[in-house]
Amino acid sequence: MPSSDSDGVSHPPLKRPRTEDSAKTQDRPPILRSDVWYDDGNIIVIAESTQFKVFKGKLSEASTIFQDMFLVSTPSTDDVLDGCPVIHISDSAEDVRHMLRAIHNWQLYPYQDLLPFAAVRAFLRMGKKYNIHYLWEDGRQPGDVWVAISSATLHDVIRLAWETPLLCVLPQALFSRCSWPTSWNRSFTGNLEKMDHCLPYPLRYKRDDILGGEIGDDGSSVKLSVEDTLRCVLGRERILEFQAKHSYGWLQSECISSSPPCTIAKLDTFGQLCGPPLKIRCPPGVLWVAEWDETFCSKCVAFGKSVFTSSEEALWKALPSFFDLPPWAELKAP
Repeated sequence: MPSSDSDGVSHPPLKRPRTEDSAKTQDRPPILRSDVWYDDGNIIVIAESTQFKVFKGKLSEASTIFQDMFLVSTPSTDDVLDGCPVIHISDSAEDVRHMLRAIHNWQLYPYQDLLPFAAVRAFLRMGKKYNIHYLWEDGRQPGDVWVAISSATLHDVIRLAWETPLLCVLPQALFSRCSWPTSWNRSFTGNLEKMDHCLPYPLRYKRDDILGGEIGDDGSSVKLSVEDTLRCVLGRERILEFQAKHSYGWLQSECISSSPPCTIAKLDTFGQLCGPPLKIRCPPGVLWVAEWDETFCSKCVAFGKSVFTSSEEALWKALPSFFDLPPWAELKAP
């Protein structure tokens, strides 16, 4: 409020009013220095509000995109930090951190260690965007990069598969999403392109669990897109129908040896497997219950095991169709 002296003359307030520019400056997040910081580096990369001091030659050697960027850019004396030119990129600081760590010290990501999903995601995103061939290849090739995937991370895997695109991952990831309940946090260990034969064990999983989404590691709610949620809901129903008909349909037939106790045991088992509460058992051939070797006659056991094996192969072949996706050959095409 303006002040006035004894003569009644008003004076402007002593405190300078907050201008729009100063407000924006105060609202801007503080600049952070990454742990990827080489004191003798010669260029500073800024992503989001994080600075990385690295080597221009290393970036040019790894990426033709960075190489061209340096050739066409004009250094500005106004855009210099710590005596180094600055480049701003629009990627997340987390992705940039993994990319720069890998470029400058690949030994930080040893093959024998289990890599976090965040690292694999960064390799795929940054490898594709900046044409860093070895990052992209190590992020997608079987046997090279391995990840630990929890139920919440499946949503990230599905989104990443569409984004990169790495479409061959989608059938396995959507299949797993149909099978993992929100309360389950069991880790899956495997390569993004080799999730087959490493799929989760059977659980009582309701359709509402798919619609409800997951709780991420940071406590936030994570949900699939409307399209992928619909794929999961419809895919789950189709898989349940497939299992009842092909994987466990043999349990509805009479005993091969004409044994009434075996026939009754088979029908009772079918009711437990395919009756409510409905649950996906995957993959079928892995889930032969050892007790069945004693419950059914030897002929029914041998026949049931052969059916399980063939139905597993058929389920895997048809898996993309359950989610309205193209066949495997098209999904795996380069």
